[in-house]
Amino acid sequence: MDYDIAHRPSEATVTVELGPGERAVAEAGALVAHTDGIDIETGARGGVFGSLKRMLGGESFFVNTFSAGDSTGEVTFAGPLPGDVVHVGVGGTEGDLFATAGSFLAASGGVEVDTEFGGARTFLGGEGLFLLRLSGDGPAWLTSYGAIDRRDLADGETYVVDTGHVVAFRDAEWDTRRVGGLKSTLFSGEGLVCTFTGPGTVWTQTRSPDAFVAWLAGRLPSGTSSSSADTSRGGSDFSVRF
Repeated sequence: MDYDIAHRPSEATVTVELGPGERAVAEAGALVAHTDGIDIETGARGGVFGSLKRMLGGESFFVNTFSAGDSTGEVTFAGPLPGDVVHVGVGGTEGDLFATAGSFLAASGGVEVDTEFGGARTFLGGEGLFLLRLSGDGPAWLTSYGAIDRRDLADGETYVVDTGHVVAFRDAEWDTRRVGGLKSTLFSGEGLVCTFTGPGTVWTQTRSPDAFVAWLAGRLPSGTSSSSADTSRGGSDFSVRF
């Protein structure tokens, strides 16, 4: 399956070329455009139970399957945030891959996307209990907020990443923990990190959606009784602090 990634690294899209009998699966809302003759089927892949598990992993209940029938065509996908797109292989010599919620963009029809229980370590880390597990065989594409960096870890090498910057990983052992105590969490702006131990590969993103939401929340206007009165007179108290 041929593909082309354009507009990297901040506004990336991936265009997938579908041949006769080939299929691509993508998150709902990932479609940018497609050529004439592409069929789109929306459904709960893996049944209702499988789709509910995907929702627990932070993905949408429905997925879209794209095919070109007996002809050929192109489909272009993009993530919801300004950032990069990266190709990863699944299956064969590469094995399965774990992705965080929101990082999966699209894959060939031969790739299965399931939700994997992360165990108590993710519960204690506060980042949720589930990860997405990509298995089967074929290409897949991940999306990010900001650019994507890849780190290949040697045997025994450790790499510590803020949990909000983790995109995906393969083979590496991993665990989550808090940085310091409550004081450092409150005043340093840092909280949870994930420690990866090689051999393995880790993909990270240069921006954190959680950090951006926290930054934005602190700058949104707050309603007061006086502002309500101003608004009723046609005024506005909207302001954003930078």
